Order: sequence, then C-alpha cells, then structure tokens
Amino acid sequence: MVKDMRTYRTNINQLLVLGLILLVLAVQAGCGAKPAASTQPGEAQNQPAPAGPPVTSTSGEEGEAVLDQAGQEAAVVPDAAGPEDSGGGGVPGVANGGGKSASAPGKGASRTADPAGLPSETAPASFPERPTDPGFYERTDSQGGVDTTVIWLTPEYLEAQGQQVTSEQAADLNNNFVFNLTFDTHSGDLLSFDMAQAARLEVNGLDAGPGAWQLVSQNSHHPEGQLRFMNPVSGEPVENLRLTISNLRGVAVREFVWDW
Repeated sequence: MVKDMRTYRTNINQLLVLGLILLVLAVQAGCGAKPAASTQPGEAQNQPAPAGPPVTSTSGEEGEAVLDQAGQEAAVVPDAAGPEDSGGGGVPGVANGGGKSASAPGKGASRTADPAGLPSETAPASFPERPTDPGFYERTDSQGGVDTTVIWLTPEYLEAQGQQVTSEQAADLNNNFVFNLTFDTHSGDLLSFDMAQAARLEVNGLDAGPGAWQLVSQNSHHPEGQLRFMNPVSGEPVENLRLTISNLRGVAVREFVWDW
C-alpha cells in the first residue's frame, strides 16, 4: 500500500513537471509570434498593398512598358502633341468685295505649324508698303463647277473693311501668311477635300512648306476656312506670293498671285 502511494506521487510530480515545461514552451512561442493586424468590421482581410504611381519611361520610345513601384507592368503614356493652334475663331462679319466674310485670326494665332506639324514661332516678314485698296488682296477662280474666293488677310485689308485690328492680330498677320478661302458649288461634298495637302505657298519663289487648314464654316457646298503658312524668307523683303490649290474637282492647279 505504501509502495503504491509512492508510485502515485512520483507520477503526479512527473505530470506537474511536464505541464510546467509545456507552459514555458507555450509562453515562448506566444512571445515570438507577430500580432495579427486588426481590421474594422466589414473590412476584408489580407488586402494587397496599393501599387505606387506608374513610372514614366525616359527613353522616348512609344509603346514601351516600364515597371511601377509595386513591380507591376504599366503602359507608357507617350508625349502628346497638342492640337494644332491654327488661329481660327477670329472676329467674324468682315465683308469683302465678293460678299463673303473674312476675319482676323483669334488670340494666340502667332503660333503656326512647322513641317513636322508642331506649333512654332516665325520671324517677322519684311514688306514694301502694301496697298490699302481691299481689292488688291482678293482673288477669285471659277473652274470645275467650284467658285473659289481667296483673301490674303493683312492689317491693311481688315482696316479697309472697318475692322479694328489689335496689336496681337497685326503682329500675327505681319509675321505669317494667312488666307481666308470660301468655296461655292451646287453639288458634291467639298468638306472631304484635303486642303492642307493640296495647298502650297511660294514666297519670292521659295516654298513655305505645308500649311495649316482650319474650317470656319462646315457647309459641304459652301465651306469656308483659313490657311496659315510660315514665312520662309525671314529678313528679306516680300515681293511676290503664289498660292496654288491642286486637284480640286478635276482642276490640276488653281493659282492665286500677288505682286507689288
């Protein structure tokens, strides 16, 4: 009986020691574990970290892909050239001799298209004294079933029509070559004609490069717009202009010339 009691006590002591060891191990394991992040009620747990802002490539290659701050692929947004500032939206209502309307370009029109199609500044042109007679600036053509009226817009022309010309408009019209074009036809859609491609200007025999075309009136039978060209003869007196429009309604070339 005494022997059984000793055996029982020994077993109890061993169990206590084992329990104490397990308790110590449990405490150590609890101290080493990272606390779980708390979430508000209704929030989903284990949300991925938000990606950083995309990193734009500096290589200049269109369509190249780069990695954002989270290591995810992001598309490169290429530099966009702004729309061409053609100087349209001027002050309407200036009647010319042919009953059409012509207007000076709006603000900001001193910016024009270079051969790459980007805005650029042009150097001042040098002119002999220009006539004040508005008829000097107007030209007409009636071929291929299309009546065409071209007006070379200058400060002298607009002032002769009674329009107030601002210093900004005068500088623009003196530094660039701007023409107001109106067309009249009884059939067909003239809006589909690529005027920017078909029109060319020579100044003193030098090509002024491609022009910028902006519609003022989008009537398919009676469109109106403005053509703008850079000055190719900076510092040289301008004595001759030759504007041509090719292949409009089967007419190989329409030619409009100013000499003085």
